[in-house]
Amino acid sequence: MGVVMVGLRDRGEAIRQFIINNVEGHANDIVIVTADEFDISRQAVSVHMKRLVQQKSIIAEGNTRNRIYKLHPLVEVTESFDLLGLEEDRIWRDFVASKLGALPDNVLDIWHYCFTEMLNNAIDHSQGNHAIITIKKTPVSSEIIITDDGIGIFTGICNILELNDERHAVLELSKGKLTTDPGYQFL
Repeated sequence: MGVVMVGLRDRGEAIRQFIINNVEGHANDIVIVTADEFDISRQAVSVHMKRLVQQKSIIAEGNTRNRIYKLHPLVEVTESFDLLGLEEDRIWRDFVASKLGALPDNVLDIWHYCFTEMLNNAIDHSQGNHAIITIKKTPVSSEIIITDDGIGIFTGICNILELNDERHAVLELSKGKLTTDPGYQFL
């Protein structure tokens, strides 16, 4: 009897994990997709859907026929920062890392590197005044968006190289060995 219960529990976990992993791509038909995948009834899938909604893993919106499902955001926060005097490591430490929460060390290392490089580029090269950082985390993904009010890389390259068309800036950038840092000397 105990082995059967463990098998059912494992199957239930597999079904719920499948739902979480696939709900973003199947917001309006996840019940049908899951029923087909596991060869179970829609009613059986609905039991799992209710459990995931109660656990705040997913959100259900709309009526029965028009119901759609989404991953429940665990974190969704946006904050604006002045670029003048901003230190990317401090923003990582004081704002971003705590919002990302528990992630594997290698994932946090990748996020740390990417975030600090992107914010550093906004600080050093955008010629902007403000950056807006948005962090979104769901049960299966994390996303960080950095936007600034600067001129943009292609406009910056056009200005430095006195180009008339941003498409030429793309070509120059693709050649490599290009920087908007006026103090950098190529060897």
